[in-house]
Amino acid sequence: LTMLPLQLSELVPELKTFFVIDAVLFVFWCFDLALQFFTGYYEDGVVEMRLFKVASMYVKSWFLVDACIVISDLVYFSMIVEAFDDAADGGEPSTSGATGFVRISRSMRMLRLMRL
Repeated sequence: LTMLPLQLSELVPELKTFFVIDAVLFVFWCFDLALQFFTGYYEDGVVEMRLFKVASMYVKSWFLVDACIVISDLVYFSMIVEAFDDAADGGEPSTSGATGFVRISRSMRMLRLMRL
């Protein structure tokens, strides 16, 4: 949570360490996306645990935000892998196209974390 604002403002350079951290967070968001379909909620003081109702409520509330986070991370990783493949072929690794995309993705994570 401390590094996210620094990375958004590009005060901290992207390193391989951050790539590993981003990968761990990607796995977390994937599990979060799946588990939210089975996480009950309160309705009129009663916990609702029926799968159809839980899934329906999740799709109507936070599913779009969670899906965008996972999709943006997936695109980010594919761009990074492609940049490292170019570097392995003797070229210069260029991640400049991913920078703006990463900012949007991390901003969405902040929104999601604020909900917690």
